[in-house]
Amino acid sequence: MERSEQKLSLIERLMRVRRQETLTQVEEILIRAEMELRAEESMAAIEKKDVLPPDEFTESNQSWLRKKGSK
Repeated sequence: MERSEQKLSLIERLMRVRRQETLTQVEEILIRAEMELRAEESMAAIEKKDVLPPDEFTESNQSWLRKKGSK
């Protein structure tokens, strides 16, 4: 089964779920998988030294906050 077919099948099955407890469990699994992927991507970026120095990171965040606050 191709990945797109598998995704569609999972969505269809999920639409038939009735118990909130089951939906919560699926959501927790997805959140955990997303967090693990983000951690792996971050570790790979660190290994490649594809990161901002702390002062640039701080300035970037402050700039983003200023822009977001002015909207």
